[in-house]
Amino acid sequence: MTLFAVPALRDAFESNPLKTSVTRIVAASSRLDHEAARERMDMMLHLDADEGRVWTTSADMTPEARQDCRKHALKLPKDVRIAGVNRFDGTALYDDEAVIRFHSRGYRDPSIVYLVRGDNYVTLIFEPFLPGVIVREGRVRHDEIR
Repeated sequence: MTLFAVPALRDAFESNPLKTSVTRIVAASSRLDHEAARERMDMMLHLDADEGRVWTTSADMTPEARQDCRKHALKLPKDVRIAGVNRFDGTALYDDEAVIRFHSRGYRDPSIVYLVRGDNYVTLIFEPFLPGVIVREGRVRHDEIR
């Protein structure tokens, strides 16, 4: 019995910041999918690689409200980085921040988000018409998605 319990307990007490970050972004995306459909309004997921921050906004927010959302953004753990955000054609999405739009009509911008911790990459794939986010271990190139 101990043979099975000890590894499970160890895993429960050890937190993986990369997995936690992926879980939080996937949960935010799921919430945005539902809110966009329910409110019939476009919702946005913002990712700032320079500051390691993630936050959400809606299309009807005032500039002040958007700024407030940015101030209260999810801060990724210091050893987890956003290594890139691209469109499916490989085009990078960065100026100051990348924005993935969740449209009120039930689709979203096709996007790929790369998170990294040390040498470990995780790829988040936002298909335009499929619900949820596809999560893959490693760095998946844009030409490997279709």
